[in-house]
Amino acid sequence: MGEQTTLTVTVTPDLGVGYFRLTDRPVAITREAGDGLLVDYDDAGGVIGVETLTLGEHLSPAVLAHLTGKASA
Repeated sequence: MGEQTTLTVTVTPDLGVGYFRLTDRPVAITREAGDGLLVDYDDAGGVIGVETLTLGEHLSPAVLAHLTGKASA
């Protein structure tokens, strides 16, 4: 059977930072994928996490409100 994947989302809206972790495997290398977007890879080259340093540019206000537990105005 295949490996189970659990998504973990960490959001710090005051800083505009979000981290989307796809698996528990350790990070082997982090590469910048664009302005404010970092991708973590494991030893085999698989993506294990994505961090955005510009969260508001990548998510709609409704999605951001859902992730932070705050109702949108």
